[in-house]
Amino acid sequence: MNIYIVVALICSFLATIILCRYYRLFFGSSRTSAAAEMICYFVLFLINTVVYLKINIPLIILSVNIVTRFLITYLYDGKLRHRILLSLFFCIIAALIEAAVVFLFTYTPIRIDAANQYSLIHIFG
Repeated sequence: MNIYIVVALICSFLATIILCRYYRLFFGSSRTSAAAEMICYFVLFLINTVVYLKINIPLIILSVNIVTRFLITYLYDGKLRHRILLSLFFCIIAALIEAAVVFLFTYTPIRIDAANQYSLIHIFG
């Protein structure tokens, strides 16, 4: 296993934990048991990580992230409008942070319809 995959797994795991805390902050406690909630977040982690590592096309990654983050909101009580807004808000913040990091550390034109050609690991390593 190379360092790129390890870093991707760690980042995806941390993003899943942050998402869990973020949704608990806005929605309150889950409607399901703690075990069922953790299983759902683990499935979200697996789906997002596999799509990122295997497909690696930003438009598809973004679409999958929005859909999975929206679906995970059904663990909590809330209105449909809040579910949609919070899912989009979290994805927009994550995209802005990622774009800021890329623009700070490298000059690479970003195409959302093609596979990623950049990696910060290759820049620093």
